[in-house]
Amino acid sequence: MKCILSAVFTLAIVHLMAQSAPQKMSYQAVARNSAGVILSNQTIGVKAEILNADLTTVVYAETHSTTTNQFGLFTLQIGTGSIISGTFASINWGVGDKFIRTSADLTGGTNYQLLGTSQLLTVPYAFYAEKTKLVAGTGINITNGNTIASTNIDTNWVKVPNGIQSKTGIVGIGVVPNPAYPLSVFKQNSGLGQAIASFSSNDVWHSAITLNNTTSNHGFLFVVGGTNNNELKPKNFGIFNGGDGRWPFTIGGLNNNIGML
Repeated sequence: MKCILSAVFTLAIVHLMAQSAPQKMSYQAVARNSAGVILSNQTIGVKAEILNADLTTVVYAETHSTTTNQFGLFTLQIGTGSIISGTFASINWGVGDKFIRTSADLTGGTNYQLLGTSQLLTVPYAFYAEKTKLVAGTGINITNGNTIASTNIDTNWVKVPNGIQSKTGIVGIGVVPNPAYPLSVFKQNSGLGQAIASFSSNDVWHSAITLNNTTSNHGFLFVVGGTNNNELKPKNFGIFNGGDGRWPFTIGGLNNNIGML
């Protein structure tokens, strides 16, 4: 049976309230016979194919069995049919124009007759995607429009449970690191009395920097007393012998007196 489809393309009918673009698009058409008579309440078979701009390469194809309503109208959700080839979610909409080719069997079988080919035009999601299009900068690679990867990853740094770690064990801040030391720091002169580093905490007992020797299993703490420190006293600076529990050296924060605790 020769068939006529008066296509009413509604490819732009998608759920705009969805959080991400649905992997399907709507297609509507009116089925008529060769005399132009509407085929009401009739089961038909439809094949839909997505083509590249060359109108030859089929990037996705599927079939549907559907029933027209009393006006001969039928609606398909392209992307949800019985797949012949390809994957709808893998269609690269961002490269070249895309076309849809439809064929139908008005008896409901699979003896499809070519109906026509039409270009897929801009849909609301495409307008939105154009505004949010990602542009890769230096050292960045974007694939499929949603996967971002660095092409210039420094493999000397690795993530560890509590932070990051240098695999080489040598770090330079403001200077090329000296291989003889794990840490090298340099600050360019910008005036008198410039500090090289700052270490702070809001611990009410103390702020401390620890210096340990693993071979002797011994260490010292360089400590500034907090507001609740009743041993070193607030604002005082001291060196604490962690192994012996003593303060071999202290400086009073208010009067700069030096003494032993």
